[in-house]
Amino acid sequence: MARKTIFFAYEDGNQDNKDAISRAAKEYNKHQKSFKILRWEDLRVSGTNITTEIFDQISNCEKFVCDLTYLNHNVLFELGYAIAKKKVLKIFLNPNIAGAIKNYSDLKILKGIGFAKFGNSKEILKEFRQSSVDEKSLSLEKMIPNYENVLLERDVFLINVKNKNQAAIDIEEFLYIMDKNYITNNEDEIPYQTLTWYLNSILKSKIIILHMVGSDKTDFKVINAEYSLYAGLAYGLGKDVLLIAPEKYRAPIDFSDILINYSSSDDCINKVEVWLNKYPEKVMPVLANNIEKEKNEEVKELNLLKLGIGYGIAEREVFESSDVFVETDAYVRVNNKAKALIVGRKGSGKTEIFLRLKEEFIEDKKHFYIIIKPDSDEMLSDVELTNLYNNERSKKAFLMTVWQYVIFSKIYQQIYLNRSKVDLKENEINEIEKYYKENENIFDNNFYGMILFISRQFDKQNITQDPSLLEKVKNKLWPMIVIINKYFENRRYQKITILADNLDSGWDSKADLDIQSLMLIGLLEFIDNLSNQFKNKVNIRSAIFLRKDIYNYILRKAREPDKLSMEIIEINWEGFPKQLKNIIERRMSFVLENNIEIEKIWKEYFILKDNVNPFEKIISLIVKRPRDAIYFISKLFECAIYNNRDFVCDGDFNYALDAYTKFLYNNLIAELKAEFPMIDDVLKALQNVYIGLLNQFTFIPVDNFYKIVQPIITKEGVDNIIKALMENNYLVAIIKKNKKVITSYEDFIIALSEKRFKVFKKNKMQLHMRLIPFAE
Repeated sequence: MARKTIFFAYEDGNQDNKDAISRAAKEYNKHQKSFKILRWEDLRVSGTNITTEIFDQISNCEKFVCDLTYLNHNVLFELGYAIAKKKVLKIFLNPNIAGAIKNYSDLKILKGIGFAKFGNSKEILKEFRQSSVDEKSLSLEKMIPNYENVLLERDVFLINVKNKNQAAIDIEEFLYIMDKNYITNNEDEIPYQTLTWYLNSILKSKIIILHMVGSDKTDFKVINAEYSLYAGLAYGLGKDVLLIAPEKYRAPIDFSDILINYSSSDDCINKVEVWLNKYPEKVMPVLANNIEKEKNEEVKELNLLKLGIGYGIAEREVFESSDVFVETDAYVRVNNKAKALIVGRKGSGKTEIFLRLKEEFIEDKKHFYIIIKPDSDEMLSDVELTNLYNNERSKKAFLMTVWQYVIFSKIYQQIYLNRSKVDLKENEINEIEKYYKENENIFDNNFYGMILFISRQFDKQNITQDPSLLEKVKNKLWPMIVIINKYFENRRYQKITILADNLDSGWDSKADLDIQSLMLIGLLEFIDNLSNQFKNKVNIRSAIFLRKDIYNYILRKAREPDKLSMEIIEINWEGFPKQLKNIIERRMSFVLENNIEIEKIWKEYFILKDNVNPFEKIISLIVKRPRDAIYFISKLFECAIYNNRDFVCDGDFNYALDAYTKFLYNNLIAELKAEFPMIDDVLKALQNVYIGLLNQFTFIPVDNFYKIVQPIITKEGVDNIIKALMENNYLVAIIKKNKKVITSYEDFIIALSEKRFKVFKKNKMQLHMRLIPFAE
């Protein structure tokens, strides 16, 4: 009887590990009658096609064993493939190699998955003799018991790079413009996702596109290792898989045939478009034995599965749908204001309102609508803004001119596109067409692209160093303004609406935040005064969306913030729990295609002790924002499905809280890292002393907070961090005597002053991190 195969995958480059594995395989095969170890080197592999004998052998083997000492991308691809093929798994690691254990633990998808240590062949053989199966091996059935019956729901799952270059931004825009039903791992929006979420997204999608990181980028080994495993999973599940990477990335042999290298963002989009055109209407089964479900089939377990998957999706997929949009207080107020600056934290629903307004304005054919979405800061490679002029006034004047170019070019482009649909004289049409054709390269630029365009108009002259060139820049713009004004002079009651979102695209610690602030202030002031450029003959409306932490920063930098006449509308859900519940329930109805009454969902899918109201329990544990509620509920469903239950119970809340705490922690880092690059070190220093920092009941005396943090930054820096944490609702102060909770930094300073001057009535104050919200 033929022996069953154990396939052993490992890196080719390290001779010590290879020697140990080869010797162990030889000794094992000499004495074993039931099994034999097959090394990948034992196969005669010709060519680089991924359908070669390696994958045939993995498909047919009984067990898959691999060495992940070096997080080799080939090995991880094969591991993902083996998981998809339901193989028994065992992972080996050589702890004697520097960084091996750290790199393994950094790979979040394998956290909690055990590994066997080895340094020589005897230790490998000992592991094989003691246990043939690692109890913590990855298994699709453990994570999603019904994964074979998951229904396809979208065309593309894009696993994008986390620190987005221009190609990463453009590929998302391309899928959006092409009207592809897609989902992406937008870590700017949802910084922490579990392996189960990735797996669900792969299962539900026909095509998987993975954007690999260039070898010149930080952490490229760990990130690409993670993506290699996802690629192997998708390939093993029968998906069409495409990997894209900058030219500096060298493709491993296993997936060189499904990877394209690009030289530029345009090259990337062109190649992806060619590849996608191969699959215009292709509908693939998730697995060969996938069972089609009728739309109206009411299977409780399947409904919970759909809810569990549906809640983990990125905001764009559902928030674009009018079926789930809720007219919130902020939305109503924006609609009633001519000029509005909408401020909110990450996940508060800014993008939802932006998309709804955009949809409404596009439907109004009489509107001129201008969409402002700045490009990636990587487009500034040959224009160094940090050296922009010598004084703030000159910088501001230049940035205002850039915005003038951006907005007027977008208005002009709409005039050009609509020239045949309005009553224009022949000479007017000729003038519009002539200017457009002569200056075609000015259009379609956003802010950074426009800076490059302007700078290239002055060959061998540095526009950022010569203030006199600014007037020449304005003179080049003037003919366009003249034509635009002529157009509007003869047309009464014209409306121009400006929507600006994604203004945080370049907001990170690598950028000059003062320049970024001036850029944003320039936009706000230009839009605020735009009607003056039309002599008030045009009705100007605007809605500008800005993250709260960025707004707080630029407010501190603006010299005369009170001069802005825009209405400031803050999206704050604390006082509107019913609206938050409405959003959740509309989303539930959408995911389940209105096949079940909402109240039934709360009663049948949540079975909690003492008949606790599920929604009230959820919002008591989270920051009241749509994304937080959506994320938390998705983790409740995920845990229930993981435990093969068709309802959520009290025990699932521990799992959800653990994931949600990491989610909030990453949100905190994302919101504060630009202004405070050392925020990671600050939080780690606090956690080293207060192990329960992420716990709901951890309190830090104010003096201790300063004592722990001041070695990292100055006292002024500590003050600023406390202020930023309080402004963003991550930190509260508590007067110990009367338990009074202070959420305002100004009130906190007053309370500290009282402590200094009231000698016999000192305020003993504590700080509490609200990573899990404080129960007031």
